[in-house]
Amino acid sequence: MDLRRLAFKVEFDGSAAAIKEMDGAASKLSDTAMKAAKKLEGMEKSFSKVGKGLMKKVTAPLIGLGTAGAKMALDLEHGVRKITTLADTDILPVSKIREEIREISDVSGIAQVEVAEAVYDSLSAGVDSSQVMNFVRSGIDLTRAGFTDMATAIDATTTVLNAYGDDAFEISKIHDIFVQTQDKGKISVDELGKSIGRVVPAASSLGVNIDQLGASYAILTARGQKAELATTNLNAMLNELGATGSKSDKALREIAG
Repeated sequence: MDLRRLAFKVEFDGSAAAIKEMDGAASKLSDTAMKAAKKLEGMEKSFSKVGKGLMKKVTAPLIGLGTAGAKMALDLEHGVRKITTLADTDILPVSKIREEIREISDVSGIAQVEVAEAVYDSLSAGVDSSQVMNFVRSGIDLTRAGFTDMATAIDATTTVLNAYGDDAFEISKIHDIFVQTQDKGKISVDELGKSIGRVVPAASSLGVNIDQLGASYAILTARGQKAELATTNLNAMLNELGATGSKSDKALREIAG
């Protein structure tokens, strides 16, 4: 369609046919413009939908992260409040508890909520407020060296501390003995931690300390006994040695005078 030709014809010809032809061309242009406008409107809506979809995809994870972060913060506050019910607040005020938990978390890479739970469990098991943070630090080191978890590390260590009382070794030495037992025997710290509680009461009552007990575990497991069997045999031996009038008791009295 040559619009310039039509315009020239209308201007200089002025005939009805030329005007009619020009009107027809204008009408077609109007239809085309309307169709183009509708198409553009559809494209705009389409882009709008895509934009909204993209926005949902982008914002959904951010909302999720925000919700998770808020939950973790609430859980941490709950954990700190639990700790204050057991801790001596003169030694561990709330501000110090938060500071220590944050520091342990930053150094170890363990979530603050988990650290707080470990502190609470340690206090529940009888660890003193003045020692509990160092206890948790040492416990984290033990979990890594011994392929175990905090619950097992806390339970095994506090069992030893409570059984031996004033005669108990320092926490760091107890953990060293656990790791040495693992290294010299065929037993993991995880297995030892889950077994030793059955032997410690008899051993402590007879004056057999944890280093001797660890050495016994190392020897028995190195010679092929599983942790559970070694525990049963050690328990039987200690009970036999501690029983007045038993063959072992008589032999020991004879040897020792």
